[in-house]
Amino acid sequence: PYTTLFRSVVKIGYTMYEADDPLRNLPEWRHDCECLDMLLVPSEHSKTIFSSFVDAPIQVVPLAVNPFYEMGEPKKLRHKKPFVFGMHGTLTDRKSPQELARVFQKVFQGNNDVRLQLKTRLGFCGAGQNQLADFGGDLRIEIINDDWLRERVRRWMRNEIDCYVFPSKGEGFGMPPREAVASGVPTIFSNHTGLVDLADDRYNWPLPVHHEEQSPLGGIWRIPDWDALGEMMKWMYEHREEAQLKANRGAQWIAREKGMDASAKRMIEVLDKVDPNAPKKVMQVAETLDNGATAHHGEFWQVLEAAMPKGGRILDLGFGEGILAQEQIGRASCRERV
Repeated sequence: PYTTLFRSVVKIGYTMYEADDPLRNLPEWRHDCECLDMLLVPSEHSKTIFSSFVDAPIQVVPLAVNPFYEMGEPKKLRHKKPFVFGMHGTLTDRKSPQELARVFQKVFQGNNDVRLQLKTRLGFCGAGQNQLADFGGDLRIEIINDDWLRERVRRWMRNEIDCYVFPSKGEGFGMPPREAVASGVPTIFSNHTGLVDLADDRYNWPLPVHHEEQSPLGGIWRIPDWDALGEMMKWMYEHREEAQLKANRGAQWIAREKGMDASAKRMIEVLDKVDPNAPKKVMQVAETLDNGATAHHGEFWQVLEAAMPKGGRILDLGFGEGILAQEQIGRASCRERV
């Protein structure tokens, strides 16, 4: 019965990588990808990387910006002082938080009308876990080491910062700057790897690459032009009204072109090519994510099973180490629906 089941399952993986050689540290990915019928990646950069060792078809399906951010609403200009630059994420060395802080200190030396807020988690700030820097005791730089729930992050972006900065050295996709652009925040970010698909100087501020270095993740990292970053940050501080108008156009652009609807449309296009005769039924499973039901794969599978009509095929979109597939095998009712 297991063989019969898996003949009816189309195995589709979804992944990305933040440097150019994933097999250096993760050689098992070659085997894992050989088990797939199709691989989905969120950016053209990731497609190039995985094409070097994946024989299955590779399709680009961008991740969707959470509609909580993707509203297209104009952001009001903050007239409060000080002027605040912000960045958020798990701020490992790849994201360059310490380099950003040094650029900030160099450009705004002696200026107490500016602040830099670094929202991180797990104690990362450029160094190893729980190795937060003090930046020479500079009180203008604040590290917020906490989990960042989306409500807090959006409120922070909309009400507490004036410019978002993301000088990463490598991204498979790069969701944080997309959330910032969608929230109407003037956003500076590295123009390389997975972020190239976001870069458009009509709506945001792409940061050029200065040089390349070997990455501990395998392959190379693209190092931003720190002088150019300093000039951009200075311009933001001096031209905040102009910057905000451009950012508001960016929020409308990303909601229109790169939001949930655009990502869903692209996913449907890809899956239609897998099985054009499959019943067209949208499975609203996103709500279960917020309710915590997906903490156990069995409950998640119940949602999928209930939504799938008889005769439909299961598209296993790559759930970690195959735990969901094991859940399928263990359910007799599953075989009746496949």
